[in-house]
Amino acid sequence: MWCNFQKQWPAKTFKDYLWNAARSYTENDFIHWMGMLRGLPGGGEDAYAWLMRIDTKLWARHKMSSRTKCELLLNNLAASFNALILETRDKPIITMLEGIRRLLMRRFARKQAWMHKYSLRICPRILKKL
Repeated sequence: MWCNFQKQWPAKTFKDYLWNAARSYTENDFIHWMGMLRGLPGGGEDAYAWLMRIDTKLWARHKMSSRTKCELLLNNLAASFNALILETRDKPIITMLEGIRRLLMRRFARKQAWMHKYSLRICPRILKKL
């Protein structure tokens, strides 16, 4: 969603207002930021209409379930994974799966080695939030 939005409205102001709206915890904040976006010269009305055609449950935090355990917006996880396996996608199935397995094993090993160096019992990102 973000890539498509950015292609049509690349200005930093559009980006800032979109992300402020998407990350808003309350509907009032969301409405405020979407109103600001709508009022921007150079396509604000079009950007607003484009965003409102997409179900806000998919990209606006205030509409997401409070039971959600992940902060990924829309399908960022799938997009990240697809970018990771780009080299292996055109190979025969067994070769492709072996390539994906190797990529994931390297990633897991890097993460594990990094955490073994870390001395505290709480992960750094969680500690930073606390």
